[in-house]
Amino acid sequence: MESDKKNSLSMFIHEDVEIAIIDTDGEDQAPLLTKRIERIENCPDHTHFRMYVNHLQFLAIPMEARFEWKNDRLVATDENSQLQYCIRKITNN
Repeated sequence: MESDKKNSLSMFIHEDVEIAIIDTDGEDQAPLLTKRIERIENCPDHTHFRMYVNHLQFLAIPMEARFEWKNDRLVATDENSQLQYCIRKITNN
């Protein structure tokens, strides 16, 4: 299961993406981020996937999150923190 989730995230490597982090009750949302994903790695304690946007900065998504596709977005829902990580590849038209 972990490898399936990592494979889902890997499709965003070297792509420009929009990332939204939303609480599951829909009340709070962090600002929408537009970033280029450089690489995906497991964190040292194997609890999160790290999506690096440069050599130091990363977004950490819990491995226990539920991954699903909704339209053109990958949504990872973490029940423990009650957060959703929504990732969408930006297409240039």
